[in-house]
Amino acid sequence: MRNLSVTSFLAHAVIGIALGLVILSALNISPANPVVYSITILLLVIGALIPDIDHEQSFATRVALLLATVLVMYVLSKQLEELSKLLFDNIIMQTIGVILAFIILNHVVNKFYRAVKPVHRGFIHSYSAAVIFTIAVYTLTANAYATLLLVLGYISHLWADGLFFKVT
Repeated sequence: MRNLSVTSFLAHAVIGIALGLVILSALNISPANPVVYSITILLLVIGALIPDIDHEQSFATRVALLLATVLVMYVLSKQLEELSKLLFDNIIMQTIGVILAFIILNHVVNKFYRAVKPVHRGFIHSYSAAVIFTIAVYTLTANAYATLLLVLGYISHLWADGLFFKVT
């Protein structure tokens, strides 16, 4: 039987922070100052929320879809700007055009996600995915500390789900 509180944003964030700080302490790693400590906490929380990107209603998914829409808008920004200028002759209408383009793109990104979204607690909720995540994060950042924190958060999520959910 499910414990709904564990599936929540807050529960995974708290578990991620707690497990991460315990492991960092066991490894004798201490954040250097309050800024690094804040970044440490933030990265643990982000890592702890990432596995739920496969759940349509999760905070991680909503943020990821919004960021994907913004990224698509950025990539298409020159084309959208030119189209807006071509279609509308004043700045107010051009701004409305860009807002409408954002709404349409957000709808397209959400539809795409729903068409290809993975099964909740499928592959993304596996240690194999955690290994791939580790390699991807380190390849993109080349920062061992940030990678460690994100992966500790990710693994804390898998651990919490394993404790509180019947694995079938």
